[in-house]
Amino acid sequence: MVPSEQQRARFSRFCGLLIMLIATVVPSLALGSAWSEAKRTLGLGAGISPEYEGANEYVPIPYFVAQIRWGARYFVGTDGTGLRADVVGLRFIEAGPAISFRRARDRDIEDRVIARLPSVDASVEAGAFLAFNIPMPLTNNEKDALTLDGQFLHDVSDSHNGHTIRISLKYRGMVTDKLVLQAGPYATYGSHEFMDAYFSVSAAGAAASGLNSFRAKEGFKDAGVRAAGRYMFTEHWNLNASLSYRRFTGDAQDSPIIRERGSNGSWFGGFALGYTF
Repeated sequence: MVPSEQQRARFSRFCGLLIMLIATVVPSLALGSAWSEAKRTLGLGAGISPEYEGANEYVPIPYFVAQIRWGARYFVGTDGTGLRADVVGLRFIEAGPAISFRRARDRDIEDRVIARLPSVDASVEAGAFLAFNIPMPLTNNEKDALTLDGQFLHDVSDSHNGHTIRISLKYRGMVTDKLVLQAGPYATYGSHEFMDAYFSVSAAGAAASGLNSFRAKEGFKDAGVRAAGRYMFTEHWNLNASLSYRRFTGDAQDSPIIRERGSNGSWFGGFALGYTF
């Protein structure tokens, strides 16, 4: 399928934001030390994701790992389907810009009932995050920590025109000298515009699909748990994996899109072979 002008414009905007994000970080990497001292990890693999927000069906997706580490810090790193950069560089506080990509719900999806609803285009979302690290070494590694994290993302591609706020708590620890694991719960709040785009059923949509009409209000839309890890085979080669599970809450859970046609629980997972240099 040939991408539309609108889709190409969104992709261009995503690339532009990505370049801006990296541009804010690269100068920081040069402060105090040479760029050659930074550790970089690149990885590529495969994963699965719901076809759209709340779908029963899953689709294969590429799974990327990209991290630039300065000492014990990650200055730039992938985060699910997005990318974040820590521009603070402090031990106990991380903060900086973030961007993410959200899949479309259009007429090409497998569920032909939901396909009759108004389409929601793929979106590029940009914002910022703030995280507090609390040292809690349960092993002999002083880098083990409990992290409280908040992230705000707003649609910048004229798709749903809303925003989300994600709050998470995770523990990161060195299980062995080769295995790093992190895990913890999270919850996501959706604005009125976001909830309306993904979970409301208008009168016209109800007539076209046969679903009951429904108006979703702003509020917490889901809660879940996420785990991720990295196993270092050698100094350079490593295996990266991530798995998360979430359940919809509030008006998202009550929406006919979820209750009648979708799934109240969904998984996201992936693995990638990485190389550190």
